[in-house]
Amino acid sequence: MKGFALRLLGRAVLIVALLLMGCGLVPQAEEEVDTPPTPTLVAVDPTPEPADPTPTTSAPTPTIPEVPTYVLVEVPDAGLTFEVPSDWVRLEPDWHWVPELGAGLRVGMNWMTLEPPQEPEAVMLPSPSEIVSSDPVELAFGTGRRMVLNVFEPNDEAADAQAPVASFEVHVLVIVAQGGVRYAFDFFASAPDVAGLEMIEPVLQQMVETAMLEMVEADVADVIRERVAQELGVPAEDVTLGELVPMDWPDACLGLPAEDEMCAMVITPGYSVKATVEGQTYEIRADAEGTNVRLVTEISMAPEPPEAPDASELPEAVRSAMSILARHLNLPATAVSIVSYEFVEWPTACLGIEMPGQVCATVITPGYRVVLSVAGQSFEVHTNQSGSSVGIVP
Repeated sequence: MKGFALRLLGRAVLIVALLLMGCGLVPQAEEEVDTPPTPTLVAVDPTPEPADPTPTTSAPTPTIPEVPTYVLVEVPDAGLTFEVPSDWVRLEPDWHWVPELGAGLRVGMNWMTLEPPQEPEAVMLPSPSEIVSSDPVELAFGTGRRMVLNVFEPNDEAADAQAPVASFEVHVLVIVAQGGVRYAFDFFASAPDVAGLEMIEPVLQQMVETAMLEMVEADVADVIRERVAQELGVPAEDVTLGELVPMDWPDACLGLPAEDEMCAMVITPGYSVKATVEGQTYEIRADAEGTNVRLVTEISMAPEPPEAPDASELPEAVRSAMSILARHLNLPATAVSIVSYEFVEWPTACLGIEMPGQVCATVITPGYRVVLSVAGQSFEVHTNQSGSSVGIVP
Protein backbone atom coordinates (compact mmCIF):
# COMPACT_ATOMS: atom_id res chain seq x y z
CA MET A 1 0.00 0.00 0.00
CA LYS A 2 2.83 2.26 0.87
CA GLY A 3 4.63 1.62 -2.49
CA PHE A 4 1.53 2.35 -4.44
CA ALA A 5 1.23 5.72 -2.72
CA LEU A 6 4.80 6.65 -3.62
CA ARG A 7 4.28 5.89 -7.29
CA LEU A 8 1.19 8.13 -7.34
CA LEU A 9 3.19 10.95 -5.74
CA GLY A 10 5.97 10.70 -8.33
CA ARG A 11 3.51 10.89 -11.21
CA ALA A 12 1.92 13.94 -9.67
CA VAL A 13 5.23 15.70 -9.37
CA LEU A 14 6.02 14.95 -13.05
CA ILE A 15 2.66 16.28 -14.19
CA VAL A 16 3.19 19.50 -12.19
CA ALA A 17 6.65 19.97 -13.73
CA LEU A 18 5.35 19.54 -17.22
CA LEU A 19 2.65 22.10 -16.63
CA LEU A 20 5.16 24.63 -15.27
CA MET A 21 7.45 24.21 -18.29
CA GLY A 22 4.58 24.81 -20.64
CA CYS A 23 3.93 28.09 -18.91
CA GLY A 24 7.57 29.18 -19.29
CA LEU A 25 8.23 29.18 -15.58
CA VAL A 26 11.20 26.75 -15.81
CA PRO A 27 14.30 27.74 -17.88
CA GLN A 28 15.05 25.61 -20.95
CA ALA A 29 18.54 24.53 -22.08
CA GLU A 30 20.13 27.08 -24.44
CA GLU A 31 20.70 26.10 -28.04
CA GLU A 32 24.34 26.09 -29.27
CA VAL A 33 25.05 29.17 -31.43
CA ASP A 34 28.20 29.81 -33.51
CA THR A 35 29.51 32.96 -31.82
CA PRO A 36 32.80 34.61 -33.09
CA PRO A 37 35.58 34.32 -30.57
CA THR A 38 36.45 37.34 -28.54
CA PRO A 39 39.70 38.80 -30.00
CA THR A 40 42.73 38.58 -27.82
CA LEU A 41 44.74 41.82 -27.53
CA VAL A 42 48.49 41.37 -27.98
CA ALA A 43 51.15 44.10 -27.53
CA VAL A 44 52.95 44.86 -30.84
CA ASP A 45 56.37 46.60 -31.33
CA PRO A 46 55.67 49.80 -33.37
CA THR A 47 59.02 49.41 -35.26
CA PRO A 48 58.49 47.08 -38.26
CA GLU A 49 60.97 44.29 -38.70
CA PRO A 50 63.20 44.54 -41.80
CA ALA A 51 62.18 42.50 -44.80
CA ASP A 52 64.01 39.32 -45.57
CA PRO A 53 66.97 40.36 -47.79
CA THR A 54 66.65 37.19 -49.81
CA PRO A 55 63.78 37.71 -52.27
CA THR A 56 61.29 34.90 -52.56
CA THR A 57 61.08 35.60 -56.33
CA SER A 58 63.83 36.51 -58.84
CA ALA A 59 64.56 40.26 -59.23
CA PRO A 60 63.91 41.87 -62.65
CA THR A 61 66.93 42.09 -64.99
CA PRO A 62 68.40 45.67 -65.10
CA THR A 63 67.70 47.53 -68.30
CA ILE A 64 70.82 47.79 -70.49
CA PRO A 65 71.07 51.15 -72.32
CA GLU A 66 70.49 50.82 -76.03
CA VAL A 67 73.61 51.05 -78.20
CA PRO A 68 73.54 54.46 -79.94
CA THR A 69 72.83 54.66 -83.64
CA TYR A 70 75.59 56.64 -85.33
CA VAL A 71 75.42 58.95 -88.32
CA LEU A 72 78.27 60.23 -90.50
CA VAL A 73 78.92 63.98 -90.32
CA GLU A 74 81.16 66.05 -92.59
CA VAL A 75 83.24 69.09 -91.63
CA PRO A 76 83.76 70.65 -95.09
CA ASP A 77 86.32 73.28 -94.08
CA ALA A 78 88.50 70.65 -92.44
CA GLY A 79 87.95 67.97 -95.09
CA LEU A 80 87.06 65.61 -92.24
CA THR A 81 84.29 63.05 -91.68
CA PHE A 82 83.44 61.01 -88.56
CA GLU A 83 80.45 59.45 -86.79
CA VAL A 84 78.38 60.78 -83.87
CA PRO A 85 75.16 59.49 -82.21
CA SER A 86 72.22 60.29 -84.46
CA ASP A 87 69.98 61.53 -81.63
CA TRP A 88 72.54 63.85 -80.00
CA VAL A 89 72.15 67.61 -80.37
CA ARG A 90 74.80 69.68 -82.15
CA LEU A 91 75.78 72.96 -80.47
CA GLU A 92 76.14 75.07 -83.60
CA PRO A 93 78.22 76.72 -84.94
CA ASP A 94 80.77 74.50 -83.14
CA TRP A 95 81.26 70.85 -84.04
CA HIS A 96 80.20 69.80 -80.53
CA TRP A 97 77.41 67.44 -79.49
CA VAL A 98 75.46 66.76 -76.26
CA PRO A 99 72.98 63.96 -75.47
CA GLU A 100 70.43 66.63 -74.58
CA LEU A 101 70.40 70.39 -74.09
CA GLY A 102 71.63 71.41 -70.67
CA ALA A 103 73.55 68.18 -70.13
CA GLY A 104 77.04 68.45 -68.72
CA LEU A 105 78.30 65.73 -71.09
CA ARG A 106 79.88 66.80 -74.36
CA VAL A 107 81.94 65.42 -77.25
CA GLY A 108 83.33 67.31 -80.21
CA MET A 109 86.12 68.23 -82.60
CA ASN A 110 88.18 71.40 -82.98
CA TRP A 111 90.83 72.12 -85.61
CA MET A 112 93.24 74.87 -86.60
CA THR A 113 96.26 75.71 -88.72
CA LEU A 114 99.50 75.76 -86.74
CA GLU A 115 101.89 78.62 -87.35
CA PRO A 116 105.53 78.04 -86.33
CA PRO A 117 106.44 77.64 -83.53
CA GLN A 118 102.93 76.72 -82.31
CA GLU A 119 102.33 73.27 -80.87
CA PRO A 120 98.81 71.82 -80.40
CA GLU A 121 99.13 71.15 -76.65
CA ALA A 122 99.76 74.84 -75.98
CA VAL A 123 97.06 76.31 -78.22
CA MET A 124 94.27 73.69 -78.23
CA LEU A 125 94.02 72.18 -74.74
CA PRO A 126 91.81 74.01 -72.20
CA SER A 127 93.46 76.17 -69.56
CA PRO A 128 94.00 76.00 -66.65
CA SER A 129 94.40 72.23 -66.71
CA GLU A 130 96.80 69.43 -65.88
CA ILE A 131 97.65 66.40 -68.03
CA VAL A 132 97.07 63.23 -66.02
CA SER A 133 98.29 60.81 -68.71
CA SER A 134 99.47 60.88 -72.33
CA ASP A 135 99.70 57.91 -74.70
CA PRO A 136 100.27 57.47 -78.46
CA VAL A 137 97.29 56.55 -80.60
CA GLU A 138 96.88 55.62 -84.28
CA LEU A 139 94.20 57.11 -86.52
CA ALA A 140 93.43 56.25 -90.11
CA PHE A 141 95.15 59.43 -91.33
CA GLY A 142 97.93 59.96 -88.80
CA THR A 143 99.49 59.38 -85.41
CA GLY A 144 98.31 61.34 -82.39
CA ARG A 145 98.30 61.40 -78.61
CA ARG A 146 95.45 60.60 -76.22
CA MET A 147 95.55 62.81 -73.13
CA VAL A 148 93.47 62.66 -69.95
CA LEU A 149 93.02 66.09 -68.32
CA ASN A 150 91.73 67.69 -65.17
CA VAL A 151 90.36 71.11 -66.12
CA PHE A 152 90.18 73.63 -63.27
CA GLU A 153 87.89 76.53 -62.52
CA PRO A 154 89.46 79.96 -63.14
CA ASN A 155 91.41 80.90 -60.02
CA ASP A 156 92.58 84.18 -58.57
CA GLU A 157 96.32 84.35 -59.13
CA ALA A 158 96.73 85.64 -55.59
CA ALA A 159 94.95 82.63 -54.07
CA ASP A 160 97.12 79.94 -52.56
CA ALA A 161 94.63 77.09 -52.80
CA GLN A 162 94.27 75.17 -56.02
CA ALA A 163 91.06 75.86 -57.92
CA PRO A 164 88.43 73.09 -57.91
CA VAL A 165 88.14 70.77 -60.92
CA ALA A 166 85.51 72.02 -63.36
CA SER A 167 85.52 69.03 -65.71
CA PHE A 168 87.26 65.78 -66.55
CA GLU A 169 88.27 65.46 -70.19
CA VAL A 170 89.93 63.21 -72.76
CA HIS A 171 91.60 64.80 -75.82
CA VAL A 172 93.04 63.07 -78.89
CA LEU A 173 95.42 65.46 -80.70
CA VAL A 174 96.59 64.76 -84.26
CA ILE A 175 98.93 66.82 -86.49
CA VAL A 176 98.80 66.44 -90.28
CA ALA A 177 101.14 68.16 -92.75
CA GLN A 178 99.58 69.05 -96.10
CA GLY A 179 101.16 71.20 -98.78
CA GLY A 180 103.77 72.52 -96.36
CA VAL A 181 101.12 73.50 -93.79
CA ARG A 182 100.56 71.85 -90.40
CA TYR A 183 96.97 71.19 -89.32
CA ALA A 184 96.00 70.15 -85.78
CA PHE A 185 92.81 68.20 -84.96
CA ASP A 186 91.44 67.82 -81.42
CA PHE A 187 88.78 65.17 -80.70
CA PHE A 188 87.51 65.46 -77.12
CA ALA A 189 85.02 64.26 -74.51
CA SER A 190 84.11 66.32 -71.42
CA ALA A 191 82.08 65.55 -68.29
CA PRO A 192 81.64 67.08 -64.82
CA ASP A 193 82.68 63.83 -63.10
CA VAL A 194 84.64 60.66 -63.80
CA ALA A 195 81.52 58.49 -64.07
CA GLY A 196 80.09 60.76 -66.76
CA LEU A 197 83.37 60.71 -68.67
CA GLU A 198 83.44 56.91 -68.63
CA MET A 199 79.87 56.91 -69.94
CA ILE A 200 80.64 58.99 -73.06
CA GLU A 201 84.15 57.72 -73.82
CA PRO A 202 82.75 55.04 -76.21
CA VAL A 203 81.23 57.89 -78.25
CA LEU A 204 84.63 59.61 -78.46
CA GLN A 205 86.22 56.29 -79.43
CA GLN A 206 83.69 55.89 -82.25
CA MET A 207 84.49 59.40 -83.51
CA VAL A 208 88.24 58.71 -83.54
CA GLU A 209 87.99 55.27 -85.12
CA THR A 210 85.73 56.49 -87.96
CA ALA A 211 87.53 59.80 -88.61
CA MET A 212 88.74 60.12 -92.21
CA LEU A 213 90.64 63.02 -93.74
CA GLU A 214 89.41 63.61 -97.26
CA MET A 215 91.93 66.30 -98.23
CA VAL A 216 94.46 65.01 -100.74
CA GLU A 217 97.80 64.90 -99.00
CA ALA A 218 100.59 66.57 -100.91
CA ASP A 219 103.59 64.48 -101.88
CA VAL A 220 106.48 64.96 -99.43
CA ALA A 221 108.68 66.13 -102.32
CA ASP A 222 106.21 68.96 -102.98
CA VAL A 223 106.28 69.90 -99.30
CA ILE A 224 110.10 70.00 -99.29
CA ARG A 225 110.12 72.05 -102.50
CA GLU A 226 107.77 74.61 -100.93
CA ARG A 227 109.95 74.85 -97.84
CA VAL A 228 113.14 75.31 -99.85
CA ALA A 229 111.46 77.99 -101.96
CA GLN A 230 110.37 79.86 -98.82
CA GLU A 231 113.88 79.61 -97.38
CA LEU A 232 115.55 80.95 -100.52
CA GLY A 233 112.82 83.44 -101.42
CA VAL A 234 112.16 82.04 -104.89
CA PRO A 235 109.06 80.60 -106.59
CA ALA A 236 108.53 76.89 -105.95
CA GLU A 237 108.65 76.18 -109.69
CA ASP A 238 112.26 77.39 -109.74
CA VAL A 239 113.34 74.64 -107.35
CA THR A 240 114.42 71.36 -108.92
CA LEU A 241 114.73 68.41 -106.56
CA GLY A 242 116.83 65.32 -107.05
CA GLU A 243 116.08 61.87 -105.69
CA LEU A 244 114.91 61.64 -102.07
CA VAL A 245 117.37 59.38 -100.24
CA PRO A 246 115.91 57.90 -97.00
CA MET A 247 117.99 58.79 -93.94
CA ASP A 248 117.86 58.38 -90.16
CA TRP A 249 119.02 61.66 -88.66
CA PRO A 250 120.71 61.55 -85.22
CA ASP A 251 118.38 64.11 -83.58
CA ALA A 252 115.25 66.20 -84.08
CA CYS A 253 117.42 68.97 -85.61
CA LEU A 254 118.45 66.60 -88.43
CA GLY A 255 122.07 66.91 -87.36
CA LEU A 256 122.06 70.65 -88.13
CA PRO A 257 121.20 72.50 -84.92
CA ALA A 258 121.01 76.27 -85.03
CA GLU A 259 123.03 78.31 -82.57
CA ASP A 260 121.81 77.74 -79.00
CA GLU A 261 119.09 75.37 -80.28
CA MET A 262 118.11 72.48 -78.02
CA CYS A 263 117.57 69.27 -80.00
CA ALA A 264 115.72 66.18 -78.82
CA MET A 265 118.21 63.32 -79.05
CA VAL A 266 115.96 60.90 -80.91
CA ILE A 267 116.51 59.13 -84.21
CA THR A 268 114.46 61.10 -86.75
CA PRO A 269 113.54 59.37 -90.03
CA GLY A 270 113.70 61.61 -93.07
CA TYR A 271 115.43 62.32 -96.37
CA SER A 272 118.55 63.79 -97.91
CA VAL A 273 117.99 65.47 -101.25
CA LYS A 274 119.77 67.85 -103.62
CA ALA A 275 117.95 71.00 -104.70
CA THR A 276 119.07 73.06 -107.67
CA VAL A 277 118.08 76.72 -107.77
CA GLU A 278 119.35 79.09 -110.47
CA GLY A 279 122.34 76.88 -111.22
CA GLN A 280 123.32 76.39 -107.58
CA THR A 281 122.98 73.02 -105.87
CA TYR A 282 122.07 72.75 -102.20
CA GLU A 283 122.07 69.78 -99.89
CA ILE A 284 118.71 69.53 -98.15
CA ARG A 285 117.81 67.58 -95.03
CA ALA A 286 114.18 66.93 -94.15
CA ASP A 287 112.09 64.86 -91.77
CA ALA A 288 109.66 62.21 -93.02
CA GLU A 289 106.75 64.68 -93.41
CA GLY A 290 108.82 67.48 -94.93
CA THR A 291 107.75 69.88 -92.17
CA ASN A 292 111.31 70.27 -90.82
CA VAL A 293 113.62 71.24 -93.69
CA ARG A 294 117.21 72.46 -93.29
CA LEU A 295 119.71 73.67 -95.88
CA VAL A 296 123.34 72.66 -95.60
CA THR A 297 125.57 75.73 -95.92
CA GLU A 298 127.86 74.22 -98.58
CA ILE A 299 126.79 75.08 -102.11
CA SER A 300 127.98 73.32 -105.23
CA MET A 301 128.29 75.52 -108.30
CA ALA A 302 128.94 72.63 -110.68
CA PRO A 303 125.81 71.82 -112.68
CA GLU A 304 124.98 68.25 -113.56
CA PRO A 305 125.67 67.47 -117.22
CA PRO A 306 122.52 67.02 -119.26
CA GLU A 307 123.69 63.60 -120.35
CA ALA A 308 126.69 61.58 -119.21
CA PRO A 309 128.93 60.28 -121.99
CA ASP A 310 129.05 56.58 -122.66
CA ALA A 311 131.63 54.97 -120.35
CA SER A 312 132.96 52.89 -123.22
CA GLU A 313 133.96 56.10 -125.01
CA LEU A 314 135.95 57.47 -122.07
CA PRO A 315 139.72 57.13 -121.86
CA GLU A 316 140.94 54.37 -119.60
CA ALA A 317 142.47 56.94 -117.25
CA VAL A 318 139.07 58.68 -116.78
CA ARG A 319 137.33 55.37 -116.03
CA SER A 320 140.09 54.61 -113.54
CA ALA A 321 139.52 57.99 -111.88
CA MET A 322 135.81 57.21 -111.45
CA SER A 323 136.54 53.80 -109.96
CA ILE A 324 139.13 55.17 -107.52
CA LEU A 325 136.76 57.92 -106.30
CA ALA A 326 133.92 55.41 -105.76
CA ARG A 327 136.19 53.19 -103.64
CA HIS A 328 137.45 56.25 -101.75
CA LEU A 329 133.88 57.26 -100.83
CA ASN A 330 132.77 53.66 -100.22
CA LEU A 331 130.08 53.98 -102.87
CA PRO A 332 129.07 51.84 -105.84
CA ALA A 333 130.62 52.85 -109.15
CA THR A 334 127.18 53.85 -110.45
CA ALA A 335 127.04 56.65 -107.84
CA VAL A 336 129.85 58.53 -109.65
CA SER A 337 129.06 60.47 -112.79
CA ILE A 338 131.35 62.32 -115.20
CA VAL A 339 131.10 66.10 -115.46
CA SER A 340 134.11 66.85 -117.67
CA TYR A 341 137.67 65.81 -118.44
CA GLU A 342 140.59 67.34 -120.34
CA PHE A 343 144.07 66.31 -121.40
CA VAL A 344 146.82 67.97 -119.29
CA GLU A 345 150.61 67.82 -119.11
CA TRP A 346 151.42 67.90 -115.40
CA PRO A 347 154.70 69.66 -114.49
CA THR A 348 155.75 66.92 -112.05
CA ALA A 349 155.12 63.24 -111.36
CA CYS A 350 152.80 64.29 -108.51
CA LEU A 351 150.14 65.20 -111.12
CA GLY A 352 149.78 68.74 -109.84
CA ILE A 353 148.85 67.61 -106.32
CA GLU A 354 151.81 68.55 -104.15
CA MET A 355 151.58 67.94 -100.42
CA PRO A 356 153.85 69.48 -97.74
CA GLY A 357 157.04 67.44 -97.35
CA GLN A 358 156.40 65.44 -100.52
CA VAL A 359 159.23 65.12 -103.06
CA CYS A 360 158.02 65.07 -106.66
CA ALA A 361 160.12 64.21 -109.69
CA THR A 362 160.29 67.23 -111.94
CA VAL A 363 159.22 65.61 -115.15
CA ILE A 364 156.44 66.43 -117.59
CA THR A 365 153.69 63.85 -116.98
CA PRO A 366 150.85 63.62 -119.50
CA GLY A 367 147.43 62.82 -118.04
CA TYR A 368 143.90 64.10 -117.41
CA ARG A 369 142.09 66.55 -115.18
CA VAL A 370 138.75 64.85 -114.44
CA VAL A 371 135.74 66.51 -112.76
CA LEU A 372 133.30 63.99 -111.23
CA SER A 373 129.99 64.39 -109.39
CA VAL A 374 128.56 62.39 -106.48
CA ALA A 375 125.07 63.32 -105.26
CA GLY A 376 125.51 66.85 -106.54
CA GLN A 377 128.96 67.35 -105.01
CA SER A 378 131.94 67.89 -107.34
CA PHE A 379 135.37 66.24 -107.06
CA GLU A 380 138.50 66.96 -109.10
CA VAL A 381 140.73 63.99 -109.87
CA HIS A 382 144.15 64.03 -111.61
CA THR A 383 145.59 61.04 -113.47
CA ASN A 384 148.54 60.10 -115.64
CA GLN A 385 147.88 59.10 -119.23
CA SER A 386 147.34 55.38 -118.56
CA GLY A 387 145.38 55.78 -115.34
CA SER A 388 147.88 53.81 -113.27
CA SER A 389 148.47 56.88 -111.10
CA VAL A 390 145.44 58.74 -109.74
CA GLY A 391 145.17 61.53 -107.17
CA ILE A 392 142.09 63.19 -105.65
CA VAL A 393 142.43 66.92 -105.08
CA PRO A 394 141.77 67.69 -101.38
